[in-house]
Amino acid sequence: RPDEIRVELARELKQNAKKRKNITSNNKSRQKRNQEITKILQDKLGMSRVSLRSIQKYKLWEEMNHICLYTGKTIPLGDLYDTGKYDIEHVIPKAKIFDDSMINKIISDRQANADKGKMTALEYMETLGEKESSAYVERVKKIVKDERKLTRLLMSDDEIPTEFLNRHLKQSQYIAKYAVDMLRQISPYVSSTSG
Repeated sequence: RPDEIRVELARELKQNAKKRKNITSNNKSRQKRNQEITKILQDKLGMSRVSLRSIQKYKLWEEMNHICLYTGKTIPLGDLYDTGKYDIEHVIPKAKIFDDSMINKIISDRQANADKGKMTALEYMETLGEKESSAYVERVKKIVKDERKLTRLLMSDDEIPTEFLNRHLKQSQYIAKYAVDMLRQISPYVSSTSG
C-alpha cells in the first residue's frame, strides 16, 4: 500500500492580483455572514450545532424573500428546518449540469421538489398549466436579483449549456472529490492540491 496519495484537483484559470484580492475579501465577508447566521439560528431556533447546509438553507430562504418560488407560499422561519417541509432544490438537476453552487439552488416545498424530479424549474412549472407557469415567471422576475440565477430559473432543457469550460471543470472537480474519498480506503494519508 502507498504511504501517501496526492490528488490534483481541477482549478480555474490563473487569476490576477486584483481578482485574488476580491476573492479573499468576498471569502471574509461570507465567513462573517455565516457567523451572523449561526448566531441567528442558535438564538431564534435554539440550534446547538449549525451546519453549513443549515447556513445555506437560511441564505437561500433570505434570497427568495421567504417564499417558495414554485408554490408562491411564504415559508416561516420556524418551518424552514422542519424535516419534511422544505428542501434545498437544484434549479437545473445536478445530473444535467453538475452544478452544486448556490446559483443553482433555491428553497422549495418538499412535494414540489419531488414532483419536479429531473426537469428544469421552468419545465416543471409549465406542466402545472399556463396560469401557474405565468405566476411563477412573474414571481421569479420580481424576487430574484442575481441575473445568473434568474437565467437558470427561466431556462428550459434545450437551453442548458453544453460547452466544455464550466460544466466539465465542475464535473472534474466533483469527480476528484470522490476520488479522494475512494483512495482513503487504500491509504489513510490522502491529500489534495490545486491542479
